[in-house]
Amino acid sequence: MWTKSYRLFPFLWVLLLFVVVWPVDAQRNHSFTVVIDAGHGGHDAGTVANGLREKDVNLAVALRVGRLIKSRHPDVKVLYTRDKDNFVTLMGRAEFANKNNADLFISIHANSQERGSGAYGTETFVMGQERNNKNMAVVQRENSVILMEKDYKTVYKGFDPRSTESYIMFELIQNVHQDQSIRLAQQIQKRFVSKGRHDRGVKLGNLAVLVFSAMPSVLVELGFVSNPAEAQYLKSEAGRDELASAIAQGFTRYKEDYDRRSGRTPVPRPAEDDNSASETTPDVSAQEDTAATAEQPERVTPQTNTAKPAAKPQTRTSRAAKITYKIQIFTSKTKLKAGDKQLKGYKVTTEQRGKRFAYLTGSASSEAEARKLQRKVRKHFPDAFIVVYEGGKRTREIY
Repeated sequence: MWTKSYRLFPFLWVLLLFVVVWPVDAQRNHSFTVVIDAGHGGHDAGTVANGLREKDVNLAVALRVGRLIKSRHPDVKVLYTRDKDNFVTLMGRAEFANKNNADLFISIHANSQERGSGAYGTETFVMGQERNNKNMAVVQRENSVILMEKDYKTVYKGFDPRSTESYIMFELIQNVHQDQSIRLAQQIQKRFVSKGRHDRGVKLGNLAVLVFSAMPSVLVELGFVSNPAEAQYLKSEAGRDELASAIAQGFTRYKEDYDRRSGRTPVPRPAEDDNSASETTPDVSAQEDTAATAEQPERVTPQTNTAKPAAKPQTRTSRAAKITYKIQIFTSKTKLKAGDKQLKGYKVTTEQRGKRFAYLTGSASSEAEARKLQRKVRKHFPDAFIVVYEGGKRTREIY
């Protein structure tokens, strides 16, 4: 197996050496640099649906994120892989970040559902291998941009973004910057939730643009252009402002933690409009902001039906807390009245999460019972998912 991999992907062995021996000293004596990467561009429109081109959404939000970071962090150098509608190769994006000794790489994209149009919400990818078919579909779609490059067979030397076998070698280098990447991804997802966006979680994926970047890196999926309602949000100035603000706020939390860990004195920044004081913490990052000072971030593992370990040892009281399962069918900006046609006849309870209202139906005492109910509800709401309550408090989600 290893002999075959070595022959197929010699460029990855070079990459492995490059990432592992990346000179730390080169990063110590320069200003903190973040590279903002607007995905796709030029002849590569990305996903096109509902009157939207992904490349336009990505660029609009990326430029906003950069402006917000500059205004809040005068000590940070902000660079863009593109600031206009032009095509940049995946390798070119990563090389740009590497040559500029970037401390952080944030790639911005919009999502799409291959079949149907009900999927919605935000998710953030970090470098890593996850045996999950849905995640792999996203990874392969984003990496397929390689096939648009004229000399991709020469540059990537045998790597085929359509072949799952091509991703085997990436497992060797996934942990070099993974912990820091997860910290940033968790903070970004928390800010999305605080603004009422649906949280699809922090996920692992061997996206080429992250693999080739020799620094902590994340790829943010802003929402689904394939979903008509979410496409309208992505098209709106208010929606783009809100998404950019969430990413910039996530960066701020990461930077504050970075400064503490490196012994730097943070540069005072202007106050920002932040709803974090009243936000609901998403499943993927169950720790509060103060947990960023802990030695290790929460580990991201393939999503299963098993609950994550609690941040603190459980007491007898917490173990005895009653567990209830409900099915969330969708969210809306304005609160719907009972009997609204959008509810399709379901009796629901309403829960305000950030700036949106979530609608939940049913009640089960076991996960098995909840999954039966979920299958029934998904006939009318394909993206319905399970919400777990412990002692009356929402604790996690099961998709």
